[in-house]
Formats: sequence, structure tokens, C-alpha cells
Amino acid sequence: DTLADAMPTAECVIWVDRHVHKNAGTTVREVMQALHAAGWLQRLGGYGSPLERWLALTRSLATLRQPCAPSVAATRIAIEAHEKTGSWAGEWLPALRRLRAVGGASCCRVLLTTRLREPLDAYLSLYRWADIARRFRGHENASFLRWAPPNLQATQLLRGDFRGFAEGN
Repeated sequence: DTLADAMPTAECVIWVDRHVHKNAGTTVREVMQALHAAGWLQRLGGYGSPLERWLALTRSLATLRQPCAPSVAATRIAIEAHEKTGSWAGEWLPALRRLRAVGGASCCRVLLTTRLREPLDAYLSLYRWADIARRFRGHENASFLRWAPPNLQATQLLRGDFRGFAEGN
């Protein structure tokens, strides 16, 4: 059996994964890529996933009503909402809320996923990643305590701003 064989066949699914740095987003991206390669879904996303595509998709889906056409049932889309995709709370989520509010989700199941690591693991992983990037650019290594931003995961989820973490506090 392949990965695509294990997936349901007659259900419209819009899967939006909120990619938060250093929280297994790359692993989820690889799953999406494998499902795309197997022909099970259409994948939109990665770095700089266009907000315009997401807004156009949600506007189109918002017009769907039961009973849904058979071609709609075959629709499967995965979107990697990477942190660089713009304002998550200000633009992506409101479009998702509008879609759910008007009933467009009645024809398509909308699945929203994200992951968070244990806080210290997240800090250490991001620090090691940022340290390699700093050294590659010839910058001095900052101590972990001097570098550690407050409320790391909450800030990543709410603002998605990542550059300051890579450079240090």
C-alpha cells in the first residue's frame, strides 16, 4: 500500500498547516509533498505562499452549498502557511473564519493543524539553528541566556516574526 492508498477517497479536504519554525513543520511539508507526488492532493505553500491564492480559494469555497457536485468531493488541497506568508492572525485566520461562518465548509472539511514543542526544546533548537546562521554570516556567537527571546512560541504563533530570533534579542 502507498500513502495515497491509505487516504479517504471521496471527501473534499482543505488542509491548512500553520508552519511554526522549529516545530516539525519541515516534516509536515514532506508529508504534503509525498501526498502531492502520489496524486492525492494539490499542495500550495512553502516559503512565501501567496496570500492572494488563499483568499481566492476561501472566497470560492464560501459559495459552495449542499448538495456538492461530485467534482468538489474529489478536491483535496494542502496549504503550508509558513511564517513568511504574511500576517497569520490578521489575514489568514479571518479568511478561514469567514469560510466557516458562511457554510462553505459544509462541502469541504477544513482541517487546521500546527504543533508546538516542549518550550525548552523549542528554545534550544531555535538557538542552535540561529547560532549556525549567525556564525555562517561571520557574527559573534551570543550566549543562550543573552539570546533567548521572551515568550518564544507565543510570539511565533501570534506574530510570526522570525528574523529577530535568528539575530538574537
